[in-house]
Amino acid sequence: SSSVTNVSLSDFLTKNVVFIYAGDGFGTGFFIDENKIVTNRHVVENAQGVVKVFRPNSGDSFDASVIGLSEDFSQSNADFAILLSSEPSPTFLSFAAKTNNLSLLPVISAGYPGDVIDTLIELDEDGEGVQSTGIPLFLTNGVINAVQNFQGEGAILLHSADISQGNSGGPLVNACGEVLGVNTFTRSDDVRTLNIALRADGLEAFLKEYGFVMNRSETECQPKVLSLNDRR
Repeated sequence: SSSVTNVSLSDFLTKNVVFIYAGDGFGTGFFIDENKIVTNRHVVENAQGVVKVFRPNSGDSFDASVIGLSEDFSQSNADFAILLSSEPSPTFLSFAAKTNNLSLLPVISAGYPGDVIDTLIELDEDGEGVQSTGIPLFLTNGVINAVQNFQGEGAILLHSADISQGNSGGPLVNACGEVLGVNTFTRSDDVRTLNIALRADGLEAFLKEYGFVMNRSETECQPKVLSLNDRR
C-alpha cells in the first residue's frame, strides 16, 4: 500500500491507525487510501458530519467528514462508516487476499481502548506523571478462533486479540499488516469475553456503494523477520 518495503508491523500500523473523537464518544479508524478513513458506524453516527482525528503520539488533530454510513447493524449485519480526511496520508492499509481457511490464523488488533486511555490519565495525575506525547497506539495479538458467516455477504470473526470499548472501528490485521476485518464489539459474561470483528468482505460490499474499490492483496501473507539493520 506504499513505497515502504522494510518496516516493522508496529511502525506501519502507527502510521495508519488513528484515534477518532466524535463529541459524545470516541473510537478507532484506519486509512484505506490517501484521504479516506474507515471506522464503525456507531462511532460517528451522532457526530453531525465532522469528527476530530488524532494520529498516535501527537496532540495535533485534523478534521474528517462523514461521507457514508451503513444501515444499522440489526438491519444489515454491517456497522461501517467512511470518512473523508482533510489531511492526506502518505501510507494506508490494504486488505488481505481472500481465503477460505482463517481458523487459528495469527492476528493483531490495533486501536485506542478506553481502559488504557483512562489508565494513562490516572498515571499522569499521580506522582510525577507520564510523559505526555499524545495517545499511544495499543496493539494486542491472538488468533482467529471461529468464523460465523451471515446469510448474505460478510461474517463475524471471533478472535483472541483483546479489544475493549475504544477499539471499535480499528483494524484486525494479519502478520503482514493486511486488514482481515474491522473490530466492532465485544460480548462478556462470567466465563469469557468474546472479541468480534466484521470480516472485510462485508466492508467491501459497503465501500462499493460509494464507488470505492477495495485495495486487496493478490498473494497470501508471507511476513519476513527483519534484522535491526534492515529496519527503517
